[in-house]
Amino acid sequence: VLIAPSWVLTAAHCLVERQATSLQAVIGVTNLNASPITANTRDIAAAYLHPLAPTAQRTVYRNDLALLELDTPYTGRAASLAEPAVLDQLELDAGPISDEVVLFGWGRLGETGGYPSRLQRVALDLMGLQCASRYAGLPGGGYDATIWLCAGEPEADVIEPDDSNDSTPRDPDGEDACVLDSGGPLVIRGAPGPQVIGIVSWGQSGDCGNPEYPTVYT
Repeated sequence: VLIAPSWVLTAAHCLVERQATSLQAVIGVTNLNASPITANTRDIAAAYLHPLAPTAQRTVYRNDLALLELDTPYTGRAASLAEPAVLDQLELDAGPISDEVVLFGWGRLGETGGYPSRLQRVALDLMGLQCASRYAGLPGGGYDATIWLCAGEPEADVIEPDDSNDSTPRDPDGEDACVLDSGGPLVIRGAPGPQVIGIVSWGQSGDCGNPEYPTVYT
């Protein structure tokens, strides 16, 4: 996610065994099949990882943050990052079925599905208590709410506000992040505009959309 004219925020584990300078940032595309595709492409000048970022592929990631520096600034709109106080209030206001956060991504459409040509979005619920319980046995001290957020769909068969224009509003397979959504933004809506509160980091391996094991965000 672009957060400033020269800076892209992503998950550090996306750069494991990969040279960031061999990548490019493609800004402004929401449909890969559109003709012509209107995009701004930038080379990556450098990557800066969290000092304790993961150095190998694994199931659980801590300190999963990286900044990519663009070789040429992009002058269009960048995403805003939420202040800590906004996140604190969001946790307090979260109800059991509230769709208070939105995930954007290009990841797989389910465990056995394909990959989309259009940018996807889904409204989710914050599920910190569920994650604290489900991931309590993680090595290194269990689920750590100081570095992680947790979001998912606790009741996939309930019709929620974001399903109003959905032809199939009941989602028995759940709504969640999946493979290759890593690094994508989790956003809150409202004044003064959308704000990024987290990025996709990890989840239950091979089990996308399971309401018992929501996705964890840095």
